[in-house]
Amino acid sequence: MSLYFFYKGAEYMWNHGCVSGSACLMVCLNLGFQRGVTTVGITVGLTFGDTQDILRGNMGNCAGISAGINTVKPDEQAFQVASVTSANSFRGGTFAWGKRTTGGNYNQYGWAGGKGTACKVPCL
Repeated sequence: MSLYFFYKGAEYMWNHGCVSGSACLMVCLNLGFQRGVTTVGITVGLTFGDTQDILRGNMGNCAGISAGINTVKPDEQAFQVASVTSANSFRGGTFAWGKRTTGGNYNQYGWAGGKGTACKVPCL
């Protein structure tokens, strides 16, 4: 019985778990991965607060990573309406709202990490 629940939990995470990373200089390149599908997107980045390094060098508030849950699978996503990410060191969160291909909305939410504080909204 416990193997069944493990399999169902792993299947849910494969279908709905998502991981993404961004590197920003006011315009951000975002790479994402969900259910074997890789996505590439461009976002506009607004950064504020201190400029401590997340990586060695002079990256400042310009890079981060997030992981969480998307309430729909990749083939059910029409487009993303809005996305906000805020992180200070390894404390932070991310939330996105989008449209389903079948009508209605979907949400994506989870953990985000990075030095400093950043707020991102996607290009329209």
